[in-house]
Amino acid sequence: MPVTTAQITSRTARKRKYFPLSALIATNTTKISKSVFPNLTPLAEGADAVEVMKYRLLTQTGRALYAKRKCTGEPVFGIIKAVMGFRQFLLRGVESVRGEWNLICMALNLKRLHALAT
Repeated sequence: MPVTTAQITSRTARKRKYFPLSALIATNTTKISKSVFPNLTPLAEGADAVEVMKYRLLTQTGRALYAKRKCTGEPVFGIIKAVMGFRQFLLRGVESVRGEWNLICMALNLKRLHALAT
């Protein structure tokens, strides 16, 4: 039975209820001094996404959220592939693969805990 657009929209709306989305758009490449926060005037009604992002970056909260974009998850996958030697799943089926992935993640976390303890 095909999934309708209304069903997808309602699922997305339910997910966003718990995880509201807001885009973090790069507005320009010039660096602004972290110690300078000008007096903010209220954002104009009907401002476009770039203007909203520029306004958001002028606040300390907005800068903190935007700074979280700098972290990347790629080193974790590199460690799993190169150090742990995991290149492909041995089992088939979504549930089996999910269980196998959970084991790999647990092994990585135990490896990190051991490294931190010693």
